Amino acid sequence: EEGKKLFVEKCVACHGANGEGNAESVFPRLQGQHYTYTLRQLQWMRDGLRKNANPVMLAHIKELDDATLGYIADYISRIETSEASKPDSPKEALKEKESDCD
Repeated sequence: EEGKKLFVEKCVACHGANGEGNAESVFPRLQGQHYTYTLRQLQWMRDGLRKNANPVMLAHIKELDDATLGYIADYISRIETSEASKPDSPKEALKEKESDCD
């Protein structure tokens, strides 16, 4: 519940209510990400190890400790991925590219 509360407070405005992201605004999809990967990325952004972090996001997480980031990562790792929001498989993406070239 704590992770959900924090996600709503700090993440929904940019990443969407279900972590679906916003490609037009270049906010990545979060749903379907693994806990360990998500936690590591949040920590690296907060700690300045990941240099491409959005400054708005940094403002949201810069004061959060590892436990709090863990709550958020845990919630994100549990968001159900809907069929409509799943990325295309590499084969499907390649077929689309090939048809664009015809």
